[in-house]
Amino acid sequence: LGSRFYILKKGEIVITKSLGSSDPPKEVMRLKPGDQFGERALLFNEPRAANVIAASQTVEVMYITREAFERHLGPLKDIMERHVEELQMTFSDLEQLKIIGKGMFGQVRLARHR
Repeated sequence: LGSRFYILKKGEIVITKSLGSSDPPKEVMRLKPGDQFGERALLFNEPRAANVIAASQTVEVMYITREAFERHLGPLKDIMERHVEELQMTFSDLEQLKIIGKGMFGQVRLARHR
């Protein structure tokens, strides 16, 4: 289980994740200063779900431990949980607007969140 919540202070970080049990990790996000990570592990007592890799020569992060997070930010936990849940999206949450490209490997569709 994760024990810290991080805020990127300096540099750039790449987040990678294995989308299938035998798939190699793929880049899913890039973080810049001010972005944060590690909140899901603290909020939901889940193991870390992704890899965090420095993408710049220098990276600085600030962190808060689980204990300090719960002591100082406990009242914000409900708000943060709702925010994290709002970020979870599935294809059924999207309205397909139109096909904007076709190729050998499939179609590219323009969609928006309902």
